[in-house]
Amino acid sequence: MEKERESGIGDRFKIVGEDEEWLLAQVGYGKVCLIGLESGNRWEEPVKVNNAELITEGEMDKILKGVPDGFASVVKTFSRRN
Repeated sequence: MEKERESGIGDRFKIVGEDEEWLLAQVGYGKVCLIGLESGNRWEEPVKVNNAELITEGEMDKILKGVPDGFASVVKTFSRRN
């Protein structure tokens, strides 16, 4: 079974029921949040993470606060060099 990839800054998300796409952005030292690409609004307040380029599933749960499980999907993944 393939391991699910962690998310990171630069990834774009689509949330069911929302018309715009959301960019996972670093907005401060060790803090990230989703920013609407059209509105520029934050989805929620910034969340402190250990590594903005490799955000864990638990950290993503905090970033996607208020979004039911399965209602957010990655639209585009930012390419990272390993």
